[in-house]
Amino acid sequence: MLMHGVIAPGQRLVEERLAEQLGVSRNPIREAIRTLEHTSLVEVLPRRGACATPIDPTQVRPMQELRMGLEGWIAKNTALHRTDEQLDRLSQCVEHGTAAAEVGDVVVSSKWRDAYRAAFDAACGNPVAHEVAERLREPVDRVLNITMPGESAPRWAELAELRDAIADRDGPCARYRVLTQLSDAVDRFEGTSDNPLYAGERHWQRGAPSEPSPQQRYGWLI
Repeated sequence: MLMHGVIAPGQRLVEERLAEQLGVSRNPIREAIRTLEHTSLVEVLPRRGACATPIDPTQVRPMQELRMGLEGWIAKNTALHRTDEQLDRLSQCVEHGTAAAEVGDVVVSSKWRDAYRAAFDAACGNPVAHEVAERLREPVDRVLNITMPGESAPRWAELAELRDAIADRDGPCARYRVLTQLSDAVDRFEGTSDNPLYAGERHWQRGAPSEPSPQQRYGWLI
């Protein structure tokens, strides 16, 4: 509800109303809100109480740039250190996620994308990588879910390419795949001129002769 804008950004979280909508008592609602107060989804304001955190589309680029640094590192180390079982899990996610996407089941496809991310992060060998990466992914996913629902859907062809690089134990290629995927997502988002929630200017025109390559844009990360 919060991730997809069913509860609008900035809206108060009223326990009684949510309990009625979801058909549960107030206790689990209260516990859920308390838990979510420690995430980027809920904030507590003086005299208003718990509210859905407002979204800020101008933060997509800075968040994506931080993700490039972290997830590029994860990709390289996952390719170098993954086990056969971890690779099988990535392949399972690609197979089932692609199948769900092909029949238009966005909910199931997104759940398999979440499982792919968890397996991808775990395989790098750093026990806190997934927790930190999710803190960066969550606000970006929420902005895209609300402002550009089509953009937020998993891109399984790209995730399959990343899986293939990991299968080949090609760390530089895996890292490049991640950097390209994330930078292309910024391009698509900033290129949506009819998006009323995005106040920033386009930094380049896709397809223009002067368009920088991923290496030029983010060479300091490659």
